[in-house]
Amino acid sequence: MDSVASPGRNEDGYLLSEMLVALSVFAVMAALIAGFMGQLGAIKRIEDELAARARLDATSVYLRRVIVSAKPLRLLDSGTNTNQIFDGKSNSIRFAAITRGGLFSLALRDVHIFARAREERSALALAHTVTARRLVSGGPAPAGAPIMIVENLETVLFDYSDGTNWYETWPDGTRFPAAIRIRLSSKIGRKIVRTETVIQL
Repeated sequence: MDSVASPGRNEDGYLLSEMLVALSVFAVMAALIAGFMGQLGAIKRIEDELAARARLDATSVYLRRVIVSAKPLRLLDSGTNTNQIFDGKSNSIRFAAITRGGLFSLALRDVHIFARAREERSALALAHTVTARRLVSGGPAPAGAPIMIVENLETVLFDYSDGTNWYETWPDGTRFPAAIRIRLSSKIGRKIVRTETVIQL
């Protein structure tokens, strides 16, 4: 006796309804995976922003610690006819300070903190040099090699207050400003992460 095939099914195939159910399951799984991957991307962006903010905050703390150690001493390269103790511009600061010269020793040095463009990309880097406060061959000692503080910055801005007004460039190098404002920003994807700190002197 010959067997009769079920309606809608060939001998080796599936019912149309079975195929539709399988496709629906695949569609639901694809939607769930896409949502999960989207959440992973959002988590990664949040982690990157938090890391960038922590990096900027740590930089601000470091700059505060160095700047508050400034001493009202004439900069060695300011020339014999001037009594310049502070040089403040929108992207750099110079002053004398007590800095660590090793694990257990402190030394008085001229400090230069400055922003510079990175050659390989348009981002800025914040660096500093320290110069020994001694004369070499009748002139100031050469500055040390630049030490990188932080890289991949979008902006680096310093401005200075006399207690009343703010200046992009400090107008009187023979005295310290009352306060220094430091603004840093870093670009993470399409978002700009910013930090601002005011240091009283």
